[in-house]
Amino acid sequence: MNLKSIVFLILFFNYSVYAQSFKSEVDYLSYFNSQESMISQRYLSYISESAHGNKLRKIEQKRDDVVNALKAVQASINKLKPYKGDTLLKKNYETYITLLNSVFNEDYGKIVDLEEIAEQSYDQMEAFLLAQEQADAKLSDAQDQFTDAFRRFAAANNIRLLENKSQLEKKMMKIGQANKYYHQIYLVFFKTFKQEAYLLDAIQHKDLNGVEQNRNTLKKYSLEGMAKLDTAKAFKSNQTLLQSAKKYLLFTKNESDKISQFNDYIMKTDEFDKVKKAYEMSGKNKTNEEIDSYNLAVKSVNKAISDYNSEMQQLDKNRSVALNYWNTSAKAFFETYIPKE
Repeated sequence: MNLKSIVFLILFFNYSVYAQSFKSEVDYLSYFNSQESMISQRYLSYISESAHGNKLRKIEQKRDDVVNALKAVQASINKLKPYKGDTLLKKNYETYITLLNSVFNEDYGKIVDLEEIAEQSYDQMEAFLLAQEQADAKLSDAQDQFTDAFRRFAAANNIRLLENKSQLEKKMMKIGQANKYYHQIYLVFFKTFKQEAYLLDAIQHKDLNGVEQNRNTLKKYSLEGMAKLDTAKAFKSNQTLLQSAKKYLLFTKNESDKISQFNDYIMKTDEFDKVKKAYEMSGKNKTNEEIDSYNLAVKSVNKAISDYNSEMQQLDKNRSVALNYWNTSAKAFFETYIPKE
């Protein structure tokens, strides 16, 4: 028998009619390939939307499109009559579609819920991203198993597959690579970002112990994060995302050092409050010495307030610059490396 050839490309068919009218093993393989292409296109649309900043809860219709496509494919496969008694390809595809149904209904359903609380803590963000990676790994493993069955069927029937990757496959691969890299950098950034939020909250509530504890932790996370980023590589020779994360961590490290002045500022203002209270309670007949002492205290606390406000304003400015650089870099990263549908 002469070797037959099939290019593994996106094909479009009238499934309800075509599925039952296979003329050859090539037609049979093409049917499975077309089903897979339909699913992959919807999945690409879903993950592309989420990667470009859309909350999963807001794009549930996209996930519903994937789920509905899977239901349609499963119904079609269940009615499919194996070509020439095939027990390999049909059975493997049934297993594959069942697993995909489970992932998009159950795993991604949980992922949508996890996203709602992900920003509350580093542990929850890590759990959210890990759940995404685990779901993607399940999909990848399932697809590999089906591809193996596809190739075995082709080999058993002397069909030569031309392994040319379609544009869809290339897009899927790019998304997977970009997401994995971004998650690696983002977790380092987010851990420090969240810790800084705890520090700023303690400052707002004038919690001296909280400020000191969170300041020390922020410095620790900043240094640990910078060490991790120093070992990370650029993505396809592009260092922008990596450098923007480093810039933010350098800021938080410097911030943790400068915030040490906060306790001195609080102590001086507390001390002045006591002086002011005693001064006001001393009555109208104040001595020149009391007046001079009070004025000196006013001058001292005003300087402390001025110095502190100036320092905080500079920190706010530097924080804004660092965060804007990160946000701009992250947006540019996705626009460059995550294909839009």
